Amino acid sequence: MSDYDWSNVTAAWHHWHHGPCLSLETPESAAKRIRGINAFKPEAERPERLLRFKPADVSSIPVLVKAYAARVKADAALVKAYAARVKADAALVKAYAARAKAEAAWVKAHAAWTKAEAALAKVANANLPAIVVLHAQQCGCRWSPEHPSIFDQDHE
Repeated sequence: MSDYDWSNVTAAWHHWHHGPCLSLETPESAAKRIRGINAFKPEAERPERLLRFKPADVSSIPVLVKAYAARVKADAALVKAYAARVKADAALVKAYAARAKAEAAWVKAHAAWTKAEAALAKVANANLPAIVVLHAQQCGCRWSPEHPSIFDQDHE
């Protein structure tokens, strides 16, 4: 490549189906491309295509290269961030599954607790007179179902 004479090469805008792109043209390749446009493109498109096939201002090339490098770097960061997001989403799905399992266990335990509490209340209510008598004998305070606070003993 180093023995090639690049002095004859010109950057030119060439409009393909997806918009303009920069191509390197020698006088020979430019003439061949113009012949191709005249020979193979529809007659109605030829003037527009020939008008758009023109030399490019190559002074903007370094700016474009720098911008492209920044875009490549940003694309790499985006890919990395996306991979982290996919990993985080998988962890979130796993955490939601663990939470659902824990919540189901809690609901089951709470139902058992409610059932046991109801059974205890039923037994306590059935035996309340005996519990009040036993409490009066053992404790000596004036607690009763009518005066449930053991801290308020001054009431008559």
